[in-house]
Amino acid sequence: MLKIKYNIPNLSNLEKLSPVFMYNRFFTSAGPSDYEAYALTMNFIRLVDLTIQEYENGRNILEKFISSKSNSLATPWMIVVASGHFEICISSLKRVINYLKSLRGHPKVPHSLKDMLPRKLKVLTGNVEKRITNIRDAVEHLENRIQKGDITHGQSLCMIPIEDGLELGRHRLSFTDLAVWLTEAHNCALKLIQYREPKLYSAEVG
Repeated sequence: MLKIKYNIPNLSNLEKLSPVFMYNRFFTSAGPSDYEAYALTMNFIRLVDLTIQEYENGRNILEKFISSKSNSLATPWMIVVASGHFEICISSLKRVINYLKSLRGHPKVPHSLKDMLPRKLKVLTGNVEKRITNIRDAVEHLENRIQKGDITHGQSLCMIPIEDGLELGRHRLSFTDLAVWLTEAHNCALKLIQYREPKLYSAEVG
C-alpha cells in the first residue's frame, strides 16, 4: 500500500512567549511605556505564538497520519484538517510580518527596542513577503470563487500539504522555508519579551 511521507521540521522546541511577556509586563513593567508601541509589541509576540502553534498543530496531525496503520491515499481527511491549520499559520505569518515592519518603522517605538531587532531578516525580504502574501491571497480568492459557484470539477478546493511543503495551484511554500521564517520571528519575539526602557537620569546642577 502506498504511504504518504512528509518532511516537516519540528518546531516544538520554540516556547510560547506571550505568557512570559505578560508576566514581565505585570511584575517588572517590561515593554515600551507608550501605549501604541506596547500594542504593537504585544500583538507581534501574541501572533508569533499563534503562528507557530498552528504550524505545530498541522505538523502533529500529519505526523500521526503517517505513523498510523491507516496511512494511505484512501484516508485523506486528516490531510484536509491539517490544511486548515496551515492556512491559519500562513495568514498569521503575514500579520506577523506587518507588525514587525510597524515595530521597525513606527515613530513611537523606542529606538532602543528597534535596535534589538536584527537588521537583516529573511522573513522581511520582498521576495519572501510576496510569496507568503500570494498564497494567503490565493486561499482567500479560492474561497470567494467557491462561494460564488465559480469552480469546476478537478480544481483545488483548498491548500494541500504535499511531501515537502504547501501547495495551492501555482503557489507553493516549502516546509523548510516556513520553519526558517517562523524561527526568525520567534527569535525577534524572544528579544522583545525582555525589553525594558532605559532609565533616564537627570544631572544635578550644583
